[in-house]
This record gives sequence, C-alpha cells and structure tokens, in this order.
Amino acid sequence: MKYLEVEQARQMPGLRLVLTRGFLNPWGEAAKAVFRIKGIPFIPVSQYAGEPNLALKEWTGQTAGPAAIYDDEPPRLSWGPVLHLAQRLEPEPPLLPAQSDLRIRVLGFCEELAGEDGLGWNRRLHTMAQWTTAAESPFPEKNGERILVKYASRRGKEVADRARSRMIEILGAMAQLAEKKDLARQRYLIGGQLTVLDVIWAAFCNLLDPLPPHICDLPNELRQMYTVTDPHLRAALSPALLDHRDFMYTHHMEPPISL
Repeated sequence: MKYLEVEQARQMPGLRLVLTRGFLNPWGEAAKAVFRIKGIPFIPVSQYAGEPNLALKEWTGQTAGPAAIYDDEPPRLSWGPVLHLAQRLEPEPPLLPAQSDLRIRVLGFCEELAGEDGLGWNRRLHTMAQWTTAAESPFPEKNGERILVKYASRRGKEVADRARSRMIEILGAMAQLAEKKDLARQRYLIGGQLTVLDVIWAAFCNLLDPLPPHICDLPNELRQMYTVTDPHLRAALSPALLDHRDFMYTHHMEPPISL
C-alpha cells in the first residue's frame, strides 16, 4: 500500500483510513478487510506507534489507528462505527445477518474480541504489563516509555493475571461457538454466511498466533511479541479457529498483509 501523511490526506475527498505503519494492528486489519470485501476504495494514511501524532490529533481528536474519515463527516474511531459506515456506503455483501437474533450474536462476539476489555485490549495489556522498562519494548526507548505510561502497564503481575483470565474466558466462548460448527464444511461462524465476526476473529487471532511469513512478513522481534507462549492461553486457542483464520485470509482478506 502507498500511504499518505495526515497533512496530505486531510485535504483529499473520499474515504481515508488511518492505519498504524509497520505493526500488525488487528483493529486496522479488520477495517481494511471490511472495506476491501465490500469493494470500497480507501486512501491509507500513516499513524506511527508510540509517536505523538500531533497532526492526527488535530484532525481526529485522538492519536491512534485505525480511524476512518469519509469526506467531511466525523471520524469513525472504533470497529462498530467503521462497520456501519461501510454498510452504508456499500450494502453488499452484507456483513451483518438480517435476522435480529443472529445479528445480536455477531455484534456481541465482535465486542468481546475488538471492544474495550475485549481480547485485543487484554492481549495488549498482557504483553505490555510484562515490560518493566521501556528498553524491553520493541519500540525506540522514548516511544516505549510513552506507551508504558499510556497503557498503565507498570502494574505488572496484577494486570497480566487479570488480562490472561479475561482472554481465556473469551477464547473459551469462541471455542464453544466453533464446536457447534463443522468449520471444515460450514465455513462461517454464525448464520452460515460471511459476517464481520469472521473478519474480526481472523484479524485478532494474529495477536496470539501470527500468520506465517509468506502472508505476514513481520520482523522477528514483533513475531515473538505477538506469539503467545503462556501455556494456559495456548491451550485455550482452538485449532479449528486457527484454521478458520487461515481460510479467511486465503479467501476473503487479500494476503499478503502490507504493513
């Protein structure tokens, strides 16, 4: 992908998608996939992990990615508003079931994966809580210090233990969902059709077991950071759900990943 800087992108019309450069950000991966599945073109815009991103803050009121900005509309800053923007811009293929009970289940599971206190949130805390100094992070030291402060990871073991328990709970619920399906034959998690849950699971699964190098060419230090080694978490990660992640990237999510 060819990225633009914030100052350039801010002057352009259409859909601009702010993404974290050089990192496997699952929120950004999910946003990219949703727009691509629907055939909605977007302009990738740079956000830099651990940097001040002052121009982005001036534009969107915050400093993180992803953020989706369409024309002069307010920025969409989380997975739900991004999804609903995509649904509005291009209804087909639908990524939410028409049946209300199935739609509620899809949205609930997505929030468990991508929302505050969800899988991604707690995996980030679990990783960062194990850094006791900025030098232990994969970021330049001044940026590592900023990230440590931002995520309050100095609480160490307390944060890591709570995050581990929450992730095991969420992975258990996902495994139960997978067990009700034969994902080798019925390829989608809810309703027998592709939904945003399939997309979000595939993106967030990479925080626990990254895709192989020919699909996602991560630097070694980042691959190690993303690969879960905690035995309780490894045991909670369903092989069927890993296979489902691979299926999604092969058939729907346009590999290889460009960071």
